[in-house]
Amino acid sequence: MRFFFFSILKFIYFYLLLLLCLSFFSQVVKRFQELFAQTKYKEAAELAAQSPQGVLRTPDTVAKFQVFYASKCCSINISWFC
Repeated sequence: MRFFFFSILKFIYFYLLLLLCLSFFSQVVKRFQELFAQTKYKEAAELAAQSPQGVLRTPDTVAKFQVFYASKCCSINISWFC
C-alpha cells in the first residue's frame, strides 16, 4: 500500500512538472508570435535562437523567416538559429 501511495505521488509530481514546462514553452512561443507580428524580427530571431530546449529552433521557424526575407530580397542568416 505504501509503494502504491508513493507511486501516485511521484506520478502527480511529474505530471505537474510537465504542465509547468508546457506552460512556460507555450509562453515562449506566444511571445515569439507577438514579436513576429509586431515586425520585431531581430528580437524574434534572438528569442528563437535562445529558446529553452530549442522549442523554437525548428524547420517551421526557419521557414517563417525565409518567407519574410525572400519577400524583402534578403538572405537569411541561419547562424541565428545555431
